[in-house]
Parts: sequence; C-alpha cells; structure tokens
Amino acid sequence: MTARQLLDALTAAGCIPSVEGEELVFDTIPPEPLEPFVELLSTGLRALLTNRRWFGLDAQTGRGCGPLRDGALDPAQLLPSNVSLLCVEGDRIWDRHPLAVVTTPDAFESPAPKKQRNGRTAPV
Repeated sequence: MTARQLLDALTAAGCIPSVEGEELVFDTIPPEPLEPFVELLSTGLRALLTNRRWFGLDAQTGRGCGPLRDGALDPAQLLPSNVSLLCVEGDRIWDRHPLAVVTTPDAFESPAPKKQRNGRTAPV
C-alpha cells in the first residue's frame, strides 16, 4: 500500500486526516486494518496533505533512497526496500520503523535480486 492509496482508503472509510504542526490527526479512529499502515506512512500522509517533499533514508549507508530527482520519495509508489528512516521536508527528526518491512510488507517494494559475480541474477 502506498501513502496515496492509504489516503484514499482512509477518506473512503470516512476517516479524514489533517495536519497540526508535525502531527497527523484524524477526525475519527482509523479502521483497524489500516492502523499499521498509518503508523508507517504517517509522514507520507503529512507530505501529501501539506504538499511537501517526503524523504527516506537508508540508515546503513546514510544515503537517501527516493526515486525522484532530488532523492524524494513518491507517495504514489511503494517504499524502497532499504528505507529505514522517513521524514517530511522541514521535520526536526526522522521517524524510525525498524520492523516495518516485517509488519507491513505490502508497503515496500520487493528487494532487487542480487547479481552473482558472472553478472547473472542469483537464484531465489
């Protein structure tokens, strides 16, 4: 599920999000099946609602991992499999979700297959 799809699903369920400062707030409690995605993608929702850029960082390499030219994430795409920190442009701190790829795998791209030394893709 992408941040864009989550916003559409929340809106369809009558759970309208808004932003107060750096906080995402709702007029009603989000439906239970969407709660793990709300927790993970709250920065993506805030980016959409405030029309700001959304960034992801690979904590192991310290590099941005967004597909857009400036390194930003696209709320209409799944999260890169290596993202471990998320923030909205202007945030003071990064959100960390260490187990998100396990708890919400449907929010992430599949990891790219690893190549062997001979240039072939390793068997899965």
